[in-house]
Amino acid sequence: MAKLDLTTPVRPLLRPGRAGPSRPRRSARRLVRGLWSFKALCLLPAVAYVILLFGYPAVFSIQLGFYSDNAAQFITHTGVFVGFANYTQLFHDATFISALLHTLIFAVVTVVAQFLFGLLIASLLNKQGLVYAGIRTLLLVPWLLPLIVSGNIWIWMLDNFYGVINYFLVTLHLTSHYVAWLSSPNLSLWAVIGANTWLGIPFNVMIIYAGLRAIPVDLYEAARVDGAGPLTRLTRITLPQLRDVTGVLVLLGIIYSIKLFDVVWVMTKGGPANASQVLGTLEYQDTFELNQYGYGAAIANVMLVLSMIGGIVYVRFTRRGIRNG
Repeated sequence: MAKLDLTTPVRPLLRPGRAGPSRPRRSARRLVRGLWSFKALCLLPAVAYVILLFGYPAVFSIQLGFYSDNAAQFITHTGVFVGFANYTQLFHDATFISALLHTLIFAVVTVVAQFLFGLLIASLLNKQGLVYAGIRTLLLVPWLLPLIVSGNIWIWMLDNFYGVINYFLVTLHLTSHYVAWLSSPNLSLWAVIGANTWLGIPFNVMIIYAGLRAIPVDLYEAARVDGAGPLTRLTRITLPQLRDVTGVLVLLGIIYSIKLFDVVWVMTKGGPANASQVLGTLEYQDTFELNQYGYGAAIANVMLVLSMIGGIVYVRFTRRGIRNG
């Protein structure tokens, strides 16, 4: 019987490069490359939009913050490079420190107040019916009004002698004299905070209401069966289920408060005596009224850094929530 020589190499049935399992693999690779090319093509308009309308102005503002430009130098590009002198001057400027503190107070108080009032109103309106739907629709009216109109309405309401708020306070004997809401250094900031809180409550109500509608009713029914009270249901069911909604509202509220300008400018212009000055109004005054473009750009860059910090905190918060949950 002949022996089988196992050392002899076996010739492949198919030559390399011919028909075989490589063709389907190549087709799959081409399909994947085509899909990635299509995705990149779809993202191109959004990327171009971000670069042109956000990226370039941000880079230009960062560059301008290192120069001591006025209007003429800004137009002719003849500004003097001063390095970090603008930023050094910022943190030695009492007005900037005061505006930064006011901005942080404004952000914290406004975000917390808007969320609490929004949660309360959304919980009360979390019912079916035409009446509740109509109330939810009417709540959007203050949010839809132009901010200039809303600011002027609040100026009239907070007027020292003819304002409706002072009228009710005196009529109800809550105070014995008219309160100078917008002309008092101790009250002007809080008056603007109150007006801005009122403006942002409808948006919070709508977002929180959508989050409440997404919570399964079975969770509340099971909690009631187990004897859980309203406070327990709020802390153990409602707030944890609204975690993502809360994160979005907090992030948007912080960013909006940091870049706030219009409401403060319409109502007080940062006064009296810089008592309601925030970073947005201070940047406007230094840039366009005092003709200090480089210094104003430095303030804008500080606002940009604060907004980015808020965004980073939100991203880390959401990632941690995804991992835990």
